[in-house]
Amino acid sequence: MQQEKAEKIIVIAIIAGTLAGLVGSPGFAVIVPLMFMMGVTENFNVALGIFFMGIVLPDLISSIMYYYKNATKFDLEQPLLFTVVFTVMSAISIYFSEYFHTNHKFFLAGTLQLFIGMWYILYGYHKFS
Repeated sequence: MQQEKAEKIIVIAIIAGTLAGLVGSPGFAVIVPLMFMMGVTENFNVALGIFFMGIVLPDLISSIMYYYKNATKFDLEQPLLFTVVFTVMSAISIYFSEYFHTNHKFFLAGTLQLFIGMWYILYGYHKFS
């Protein structure tokens, strides 16, 4: 790996890791755009691959720690079911993603982030007002 690219990835990981600790995993909303802005990759699928490979272990560790602290609040079947279905759907969508133009992927990702952002704003407003 080139030194410059490695340094950029470290900066992205510091930003994303800090935000993950503060407000939960920023993942797709932070990591993928930073990879493009900092010139790590120009390929949307590569950016997603780096994102998914980078979050698996930390999210797994955090999930296990959370589960054991709050084991009485939910059972292990729920996250396991989600994991299986999510994995299958991710694999299927990755296969079909090569048929979509990168611009369409950006448009979809941006639209999803707008809706998710609006949900957080409205939820926070109603929850804490």
